[in-house]
Amino acid sequence: MRKILSLFAAFIMSALVAYAGEVTINMADQGYENAAELTVVTVNGVTLTFDANGNSTTPKYYESGTSARLYAKNQLTISAAQPLTKIVFSLSLNAGKMTIETMEVDGGEAVVDAEAQTLTWTGAAKEVTFTVPSEKLSTGADPQFRFSSVVVTLDGDVVIPEPVEEGVYILQYGDGQFEYGETGIWASIFDSLPTYQSGVFTLKHYGTKEGYETWNGFAPSIAQQDAGGYNYVSCVAKGGVKGEGTPYTLAYWPEFIASSQPNVILFGEGELKAVPQEVYFCNATQTYKDITEGDFNGYVMGKNDSVEDYVYVRVRGIVGVGEDGYTLTENAVDYYLADFREGKSFVNNGWEKCDLTSLGEVYGLVFDMASTGVGEYGINTSTYFALDQLKIKEVKEAPEQTVDFNYGEAVYMNNYLEAAGEPADKPTWELDLAYFTSNTDYTVYFAAMIETEKEDEVAGTYDLAGSEALIEFVDGTDTTSVDIAAGTLTLELVSKEDVSDKYYGDFTIYSYKVTLAATDADGAEYNYEGTIEEFYYSDMMDYVDDEPQELNVAEALEIIEQVGSTQTEEDYIVLGYVVKMKYPWDAEHKTATFWIDDTPAESEALQAYAVSPFEESDQNVKVGDFVAVMGPLVKYKNTPEINRGTYQILQIGAGLEIVDANELVRVMNGQLLVDATGKVEVYNISGQLLYNAQVAGQTTIRGLQQGQVLLVRVNDKIAKVVF
Repeated sequence: MRKILSLFAAFIMSALVAYAGEVTINMADQGYENAAELTVVTVNGVTLTFDANGNSTTPKYYESGTSARLYAKNQLTISAAQPLTKIVFSLSLNAGKMTIETMEVDGGEAVVDAEAQTLTWTGAAKEVTFTVPSEKLSTGADPQFRFSSVVVTLDGDVVIPEPVEEGVYILQYGDGQFEYGETGIWASIFDSLPTYQSGVFTLKHYGTKEGYETWNGFAPSIAQQDAGGYNYVSCVAKGGVKGEGTPYTLAYWPEFIASSQPNVILFGEGELKAVPQEVYFCNATQTYKDITEGDFNGYVMGKNDSVEDYVYVRVRGIVGVGEDGYTLTENAVDYYLADFREGKSFVNNGWEKCDLTSLGEVYGLVFDMASTGVGEYGINTSTYFALDQLKIKEVKEAPEQTVDFNYGEAVYMNNYLEAAGEPADKPTWELDLAYFTSNTDYTVYFAAMIETEKEDEVAGTYDLAGSEALIEFVDGTDTTSVDIAAGTLTLELVSKEDVSDKYYGDFTIYSYKVTLAATDADGAEYNYEGTIEEFYYSDMMDYVDDEPQELNVAEALEIIEQVGSTQTEEDYIVLGYVVKMKYPWDAEHKTATFWIDDTPAESEALQAYAVSPFEESDQNVKVGDFVAVMGPLVKYKNTPEINRGTYQILQIGAGLEIVDANELVRVMNGQLLVDATGKVEVYNISGQLLYNAQVAGQTTIRGLQQGQVLLVRVNDKIAKVVF
């Protein structure tokens, strides 16, 4: 009988977490469409304000590189409630090249690091403005400030809401997260922000200073009393649920423009499905005064026996987010700020909890208001209210079926001729299976490790006890592994083909019929029936195609030892660091001669003799550059050389250790699997950056074009991967 495969998550107990003054803003997460004009972005109290500054070309966001682009004279101002001490931008390249060399700032120091592909500002200010220079680059191109993310370090801890337990989030504001004026009103309340963020919550906010100051939507506040005027309000509790003077969320619902500017709170920018649990409501001071003392027409609620007065906030769930707006739940939850129906005389004068669970699974909430205090032109009652401690519980679609590996499966088999701790005559084989569910919410990777005396054909039946299955959600939020308690893998040889004419060395392709039946400790079953092709390398040499074979320096030296003074007929591409210059490039000979090695330390490992630059920009080759040199190999007068070829400087930071690909990455089902914590970068052989991210744990890199040689960097190590 087939069992159900399920996941179990551990709980993390915390509500507000203090980070060491660091806020990360990824431009791809800000909800901008391709080529959209950038205005203002606020994330956890840090605000980015974009300005054309007189240039007809305005700052924009582009999906290519998932980056912001600022042009000559464009400005970016970064501000926060606490002093800024360091700002690091991750720069995006254009065709593998840097697009910015210097940056103008109104204080502190800004340094562009072409190798690290960063722009770093250091100083001390609550606000700093970056201006893109007007002068052309040294290449003659116009400057562009392209960045995919920015990390802002503040003077002091930033307290940001975190899950109170796994998958449970509460909307609350931490110390130093937002800047407030003397009256407790949010300092950015009249700024033209489409949204602001706190944790997983994205809140709509609309403000303007044109003509007169006004706002609507939501705003953080610590105001304890009105500062004058309808735009300056507080709540009657004089603070949040946690006490007077503590932060809460103030809301203003604009009746006449609510259809185009609704009061919306999105979960995870509308991509996180959750069940709202509860929220606390409180009357805003102006609304309370209108109810109890009379609105601008003098109408006091509860004084007219012929009218059952009320004021309520209506909450609906968002079940769909599209270009045309939001699709809402049919049912709603109404919370009454004042209720004089059926003999009641209730007026809210403090925080009260409202149950929202009846809204079900939604992607956000929409708030509006209703009142019996109406006139010829609509509601006369002030439509302000306050909320706090909105609590939601994430909906996690766990695997709920047996894994059959026959839907969208990909099967790979790789041999390791010298397994760790095993002699060469006992190779270890790995069978990899990848299973994708029909709703693509999760992926199951199955790895069966087989030990056998055979070096080539591995037909037979194998015990799978001790193998591992890895379950990973597509969004990367959950990854767990399960041990296989029992099961067998049967490989039946179908055919084998000698393809040595396509490869260096002996090379055979074996085709097997595969039958997998396994069970984990929880009773979940893993089943597969199909065929696979296994490639057996006798000497582990690379596949021969129309491109030269890529080597590191150590591999090139091995070939040179074999060929000696007889130059190879074919060209090779050798990757390495320039460790010593012999003859710099000069205009007369149009060549350069230098030594390269697998590490940046000075040596005379392999000489690149009289090689020509691939592009004009490669002429300035220097010690420390990471290069690709193409040409024939030879030992000339006992000097190992790659002779009279071409070279290209790759856009990769110096100081990296070149290692074997298996140490950093696994290739599986057209994807790269990385298990690391830190910085991961993927380049093509020309040095063009294809992927750049900070990762933590097992990460799947998708969307890379197959059939190419990649350079994968993980922290301070780099490896060549035939993808």
